Amino acid sequence: MNDQQLLDEQNASFWAQLCGTNLAQQLGVNDSSRESLKIFDDWFFKFYGYLPKYVPFSRVDKKKTLEIGLGYGSVSQKLMESGAEYHALDISPAPVAFSKHRASLVGVDTIGQKASALEIPYPDNFFDLVVSIGCLHHTGDLPLALRETVRVLKPGGHLSVMVYSSLSYRQLYDSPSSWIKEKLGLVKQVSENADSKARAVYDANSEGDAAPYVAFTSAKQLKSFVPGLENVRICSENLNVGPPFSDFLLKNVKQYTTKKFRHNDELFLLRTRDLLLPLVRFFGLGTDYYLTGLKR
Repeated sequence: MNDQQLLDEQNASFWAQLCGTNLAQQLGVNDSSRESLKIFDDWFFKFYGYLPKYVPFSRVDKKKTLEIGLGYGSVSQKLMESGAEYHALDISPAPVAFSKHRASLVGVDTIGQKASALEIPYPDNFFDLVVSIGCLHHTGDLPLALRETVRVLKPGGHLSVMVYSSLSYRQLYDSPSSWIKEKLGLVKQVSENADSKARAVYDANSEGDAAPYVAFTSAKQLKSFVPGLENVRICSENLNVGPPFSDFLLKNVKQYTTKKFRHNDELFLLRTRDLLLPLVRFFGLGTDYYLTGLKR
């Protein structure tokens, strides 16, 4: 077994616990009923309110659509409800099964497969839309994964991808010298697996174990991985409410807010996040990059 096969097995095992499980538990979502999933989805699309700017839900009706990396299925179900001819792909069978459960709730037929994003089991020029939110940086080979997404797109097909930024405020906080070197173009940091502590900050299961692989990239490098795309747009998004953001705000800022916010940490952090997001976008300090483009 080579290193990639070993990583694939580790990823299949790790992501058998759906991405979003920790959040679901915090929200009190303990089953997969329509009502419980609505609680999760309402929170998800409120927190990631910018997502429709990058995933064209309003234009997927009757479009052959592939989603890679399924997690708790909020994006999956919205694509289904929007009329997409939906295909699901994940390295682990559990998210595929959950997407089929979502499909049963919506009353649509879907095609789901357990497979690697590094070897997408579809022919060239097959899909009108490929969506992958928070997945490809876990594969072990981000450039290859992106090439595969472009390969299966039809000419004129739309790609929507989210991956982690190497130039986010988190990276700046954790390693200022590396961040400055990366910003100045003195080093290249991509497809390098982060240490377990850094991985756990971004992705950990309910036991606190870190995801097997997490890579980060700059916008410049990310664009270089998709030479087959035109009209490429890469935008910085997301400000998480966990450390170091929460630690700094709760210690240094909260005391100056109103009494209402002072007695509710979660509300204070969420409201502050909403206020700061435009600045995060402007300075390119978000934890995530959203890449969109059309295949030539």
